[in-house]
Amino acid sequence: MKFAARSHAHQRRSSGGGPFIGHPLEVARLLRDAGCPDVVIAAGVLHDVLENTHTSLSELVARFGPEVADLVQAVSEDTFVTSYRRRKHLLREHVHKAGGHAALIFAADKISKVRELPDRVARDQMRYGATLPAHLRHDLISASSTTTRA
Repeated sequence: MKFAARSHAHQRRSSGGGPFIGHPLEVARLLRDAGCPDVVIAAGVLHDVLENTHTSLSELVARFGPEVADLVQAVSEDTFVTSYRRRKHLLREHVHKAGGHAALIFAADKISKVRELPDRVARDQMRYGATLPAHLRHDLISASSTTTRA
């Protein structure tokens, strides 16, 4: 956890502006709560270091071993692919080929990001002055209160 915290030290979440490390920690907590092995939990807390920091794959291997590094690599986008659609497609293929543990990390990452939606929508509403239909506002408020209890 210390390595991930140092690696993401100056990064902020796009939703809410809080410290970015909150996202990898939530991913790790979801994996822990699901009963995943320590190697998967470690990869969960490190899952964004290849994409979002100057950390190299060889550094991950040296510090955390090949199993953790392979899982992190499996859930990391290839930042050299410039097309968003192609990059996301390749990521999904890579996760699928890597199998079960990578799929769990990928899913936990998506769950964490979905939990950020109420903050993202509120930010966009403030930025663009957009308003949501009443039923969507209700759904987002309900989702927000559900995630704070989880």
